[in-house]
Amino acid sequence: MGRLVRPTDGVSEAEGRRVLKAAFAAAGFNIVEDYHFCEDGVEVTFDGFDPERRVGYEYMTREMHDKEDFTDREIGKLLTRNERGSVHVLLIDGDGKPDRDMLEYLAKKFLKALIENDRTRS
Repeated sequence: MGRLVRPTDGVSEAEGRRVLKAAFAAAGFNIVEDYHFCEDGVEVTFDGFDPERRVGYEYMTREMHDKEDFTDREIGKLLTRNERGSVHVLLIDGDGKPDRDMLEYLAKKFLKALIENDRTRS
């Protein structure tokens, strides 16, 4: 017999933020919630960000109208900055309706890659 797979409506903004903050805090980051980031033409508010280590996350949901705050242009600039290593931000699109397990998986994968990359630079 096959495993029963239930459709998911995804987690709420509040639950998603709790899951992501817990994962980043467990990895040693000092997360400031609702962090206003304004640099080089990018002005957004991250759900969580460690300003000293320049690492954070954003769970973009319609519930919080995040798509209005995070324009395609700003997302593009953030991705470019991620690639250059000047900032490291995990962006998760809530339209994909991730459940708690998926958010935890994405956060752990992001943090593992970030930590491994830091070790190779040392």
